[in-house]
Amino acid sequence: MAAGEFGFPPIGLDLRADNVERLKTFGIEAHCKALDDLKLEENAMSSA
Repeated sequence: MAAGEFGFPPIGLDLRADNVERLKTFGIEAHCKALDDLKLEENAMSSA
């Protein structure tokens, strides 16, 4: 994945639960919700 190659942890976001579960099987953090509803930790980028 391009994000990982450049030092950014990939995060999946999809409204379809089956796609989210598929991403999780690859070890990718994934969320089943709309972008407007996503809340990430404030320091998420600083821990990368």
